[in-house]
Amino acid sequence: MGMNRRKVLVGLGTIVAGGGVAFGSGAFSQVSAKRTITANTVGDGSAYLDLSGDGSYVSVNGNQVEFTFDSLNENATSEFDDILTVTVNAGDPSTSDAIASSYDIYFEDVTGVGSSSALNFENQDDNSTLVGSGEAASISYSGGNWGSVNVRAKFNLINNAVGDVPSNVTIVADDGN
Repeated sequence: MGMNRRKVLVGLGTIVAGGGVAFGSGAFSQVSAKRTITANTVGDGSAYLDLSGDGSYVSVNGNQVEFTFDSLNENATSEFDDILTVTVNAGDPSTSDAIASSYDIYFEDVTGVGSSSALNFENQDDNSTLVGSGEAASISYSGGNWGSVNVRAKFNLINNAVGDVPSNVTIVADDGN
């Protein structure tokens, strides 16, 4: 049998397709490109996450919120209401100014912080813990404004020592993505 044009075209098509599979499609697997980034910082009162203290136990020191609790009673539970207000300043979600329409606010779960630990942070409105992502309070945008969370600090020094209280805490605002 002799070769005709149709068999030659099918044969060449098979060879080309097989070569594409064997040697790749010509697409790339990595690209590196240098770009310019501009970033600015502001204090906690003007940032996307507004942290404002009560002025007695929580204050702004430089650009950061600072917690100061002196003279805690040993073998006692001490509660400090309305020490911190957490508000989102993320812009209007119906425009391109905001990333999300709600944020989950919580304190990072670290040793010494939590409901049975030396220190717990609670949502003042419903007395729930705000420690760990599973215990977050949701702040949403409604009526042209973002909501806020009022925070209570609760020290349990009955079963814990003041040395169990961590020296730093992290407040997280998570949009769920």
